[in-house]
Amino acid sequence: TGSHQSTRMALKLLAARLCGGAAALDAAPLEVPTEVPTEVIDVGSGSGVLGIAAALLGVGRVDLVELDPAGQGVGLANATANGVADRVRWAGTDVTLLDAPVDPTVRLVLANLLIGEHEAVAPSARKAAGKGGAVIVAGILEHQEDRLLAALARAGVRAHDEHVDRL
Repeated sequence: TGSHQSTRMALKLLAARLCGGAAALDAAPLEVPTEVPTEVIDVGSGSGVLGIAAALLGVGRVDLVELDPAGQGVGLANATANGVADRVRWAGTDVTLLDAPVDPTVRLVLANLLIGEHEAVAPSARKAAGKGGAVIVAGILEHQEDRLLAALARAGVRAHDEHVDRL
């Protein structure tokens, strides 16, 4: 539904990236890349709210990856209800099976998960984003940031080398 705080924060970062930046946020301006993603992957999609929002904001292809196999119908039904079923598809339950995009595809990965799930999928989420792609991470508590950064480091992401926005 988008009512949970971490979902709202992820939606703000998504809108900032897709709609050109600071106007979409209540917080300080972000450095938003000029290239809009052509594909979005919503990892841990649940109801599909983040992926559906991406489609509503103009992304041409959205893949839903729900870690719970019973969740397939939920996201797809919600995509249909929101008129974006033609751009939203089920991509399974295993993000490790997703390959990096082929150039010139720009991919954005959305992951609004609990810290344990982030630790498990961080390497695959970064790989799925590909070179030039990005990952929006939400759902962790402030005191869990070091755990997330360690998981990202294992995926080859160093916070000082890549742009990190915090809300």
